[in-house]
Amino acid sequence: MTEQTPIMVRQQELVESLAAWMLSAVNTEPGWDRMVLELKPSAGAILTRITQERQGASGSNTGQLQPGTTAFDDAAELHRLTGGTDGRSWKNAAINVTAHGWPDPRYNLDTYFNYDQPAPDFGLGEPEDAARSNGAGEHPARGAGVDNRLVREAIEEFSRNPGQQAAVNVLRQVIGSELLLDITDAGNGRPGISIVEANGVPAVLAFTSQETLAAFRANTGRPGAPASWVQRGEELLKFVDSRPEVHYLYLDPAGPSCALGRPEIHFAVASMVNPGLKAAAGTQSAAPAVAELSAQGARVLLADNKDQSGQGRGPLVLAGPEGQPVLPVFSSGVEVAAFDSSARFTEVDAAWVLDTIRRNPDRELVINPAGPSVVIRHGDL
Repeated sequence: MTEQTPIMVRQQELVESLAAWMLSAVNTEPGWDRMVLELKPSAGAILTRITQERQGASGSNTGQLQPGTTAFDDAAELHRLTGGTDGRSWKNAAINVTAHGWPDPRYNLDTYFNYDQPAPDFGLGEPEDAARSNGAGEHPARGAGVDNRLVREAIEEFSRNPGQQAAVNVLRQVIGSELLLDITDAGNGRPGISIVEANGVPAVLAFTSQETLAAFRANTGRPGAPASWVQRGEELLKFVDSRPEVHYLYLDPAGPSCALGRPEIHFAVASMVNPGLKAAAGTQSAAPAVAELSAQGARVLLADNKDQSGQGRGPLVLAGPEGQPVLPVFSSGVEVAAFDSSARFTEVDAAWVLDTIRRNPDRELVINPAGPSVVIRHGDL
C-alpha cells in the first residue's frame, strides 16, 4: 500500500484479490449462486473454508493459505488494516461473491468481519478459540454475530401499521443484508433453505438475530440454545420467488413479525439490479458505493421524471440544500417505491451515472434516498 492509497480503497483491493483467488482455486461448474471464502487467523496460520451454494444446497472444503503466496499476504494485510485502535482485529472474516444471470452472470461482492463472537471451528485441529457447539452432534451457532437491526425495525413498523408501503420497507431492508436460518435440527446434513408449514401453508422462516430465533423455538416448545446459518436476504427472496409452492417469507415469526407474500417478493426480485450497492449504501460511506458503481457490468435504476400529463421526461433530478442538482440512484425497484410509490423507473448502466458526475462537477448522486443513503460528489471519484 502506498501513502497515496486510502485505507478503504486498499481494503477493497485486497478483498477483490482474495475473491479472485477463491474463484480460481475452486474447480466448480457454472451455475452456482454464491461462493464464500472464510478466513481465520490461528496460531500464526490463516485457515480457510470455501463454501459453494447452488439451488439451496451447499458444500464446503477447508484448508490453509501457504505463507509467501499472494493470497496469504493479502489476507494478512487485510487483517492488519481492519484492526481497531486497540490493536485487535477480526477473529474470522467472510468474503461473499454472488452470481446472477447465468450463463453470463453479473457478480456482487460483500464482506463480513467478526470481531466479537467466537470464531467457528473449521475442523482443522485449530486451538480452542473456536465457537463452542451447543452440545454433542449440534452445529455451531454460525450466525450468532448477526443482528439485523434495520430489518427488525422495519418489521416492527409493519406490525404497527401493516400495509403495502410498510411491506416495501421490509423488503428493501432485506436486500443486501444478512438473515439467519434455523439449522438446530439439521443434524449433520448440509445447511440450506428449508420449506416448512406456517399457519397451514408452505413458507420459509428467517430471523433477524439469534435472540428472535431462540424466542421462536421457545414459543414452539423447542427450548435450548439454537444453531443458525447466515443467508443473504436477496438469496432468500430469489429462492421463494423460484418455488411456486412457497406462499411466504416469514420473518421473526415469534413476533413482531412480517409475512412477505409472493407478489411483493416477485416485484422485488424482478427489479433487484444491484444488491451490492444496497449493502454499500448501508455503510454511509462514498468509497464502497463508488466501488460498486464502478464494477464491470453494474446496473442501477433511475426514477423517471414526469410532466403534468404524466409522460416521462428523462431521469428525475432533485434540488440539493444549496440548490445543486442531485440525481437519485436506486439499487432496486422497492427502493424506488419507498421513495415514491407512484414513480416509474428505468434501468441504466452505472458507468453512465458516474460519467454524469465526472462531466458535471456541481452535480451529486444520492444512493437510495429513502435511507440508509450515501451522497457521492465529484471529489469522491
